[in-house]
Parts: sequence; structure tokens; C-alpha cells
Amino acid sequence: MMKRYLIYSLIFIVSCQLTWANTDLFNKGNDAYADGNYREAARLYKQIVDEGQVSAELFYNLGNTYYKQQKIAESIYYYELALLLSPNHQSAINNLKFAENKKIDEIEVLESSEFELQKENIIFAFDQDQWAIFAILGSICTLLFFVLFLFIKKTAVKRLTLSFSVVCLLLALGFFWIANQQVKAIDSKRYAIVFAEEVELLNEPNQRSSKSFTLHEGTKVKIEEEFRDFTKVRIANDNTAWIPSSKIKELKL
Repeated sequence: MMKRYLIYSLIFIVSCQLTWANTDLFNKGNDAYADGNYREAARLYKQIVDEGQVSAELFYNLGNTYYKQQKIAESIYYYELALLLSPNHQSAINNLKFAENKKIDEIEVLESSEFELQKENIIFAFDQDQWAIFAILGSICTLLFFVLFLFIKKTAVKRLTLSFSVVCLLLALGFFWIANQQVKAIDSKRYAIVFAEEVELLNEPNQRSSKSFTLHEGTKVKIEEEFRDFTKVRIANDNTAWIPSSKIKELKL
């Protein structure tokens, strides 16, 4: 028992030390940024990221350091990561727009159908944990109304409790389905940022293939599939092609 306590205490102390050290690095990065030393600020922020301590504010600051250095791909990449952690981070949203205005590629976005937009709005109205809570509450209500149905003698009330039980069951199943759809939607949406200054995309995953179109740094693409050293990507106008995997960097935490 004492040995386990000592191990937990050691883990806690190390965690606190890492947090304090990273706070110190973050503050030093802020000071470097304020002094206009953007390269040093980026180095300090990246050191925190490499240690696994990430946050929307940290990614946002990294995006700013690269934007100041005119490194468009890097700035877009970190603004996007900030928004993965905090979708409503208004400063990241605004600065991402500024960075995207410096891109070379201007791709016309293919608009989704009204049905798809409404479906996505419903699925992402709440996060996965909230939908799961709704499903659990629905299941509990289903059970409670069914228990009442079993013990109540009056026919009219029995019918009412049974109806409520069925409705709650349907709601619970519906909430579970929505949560599952959200998981699938997130898993299917793998995005990356083009880091090459200019890259030719190919019709097939080999260097002998014919050229499809050209992309430049900072362009966001959706990852469709991977084969050897190539990745099939889809751009905003729904065109697809193969790009060397080394030319893109996936947006993932």
C-alpha cells in the first residue's frame, strides 16, 4: 500500500514539475513574441508541443509566430489545430482567414446540399459525450416507465406508461445513432495541409502517371486513402488526385 502511494506521489510531483516547466516555456515564448523574436518564440512553443502539453491557445500562438515569419502553410496548420481543440476560438478563426488570403490557390468550394447541411447541423448540435448522456437518460426513462407499466393496475395508465416507455426507447436509440454518426463523420474527415511550395498532383499513385493539377502551400485537402508513398486527396471543388505523402501534413492532435 505504501509503495503504491509513493508511486502515485512521484507521478503527481513529476506532472506538476512538467506543468510548471511548460508554463515557464510558454511565458518565455510570449516574451520572445512580444520582442519580435518570432523564430525563438516558435521554438519555445514547439518544445511544449513535443512534450505533449497542447492547448488551443498554444497552437494559436504558434500560428501567429509562423504568420509573422510569412510561413503560410505552418500558420494555417496551427490555426486549424487550434480550432480542432476550440472550434469557437474567434481569434484563430479571424487569423486563419488572414493567412488563407495569402494562399496562391483559390479553389471554388462545392456547396453541400440543404439536406446534408441540415443533417450535419443536427449531428454536431452536441458533442459525442452529450449525445451519449441523452441516450443513457432515455434508457433510464424507458426502464422506469416499463416498471410502472408492470406494477400499475389501471388499464388507461398502463397504456400511457407503456407508450412513454416506447417513446423513450426510440429516443434513446435515436440519440445513440446520432452519436455513432458523429463518430463516423469525424473519423471520415481526415484533413491535411499542403507544405510544398508547389506540387503536381497525379492521376495515379506513381511518378510515371499523368499530371492532374497543381497545388501550392497552405491549401487544405481531405485525405481519401493512402498507398505506399502517395496519398489520394480531395480538394474543395471535389476533384481528387494523388500527392506524395511527404508534401502534406495531416491535421491531427
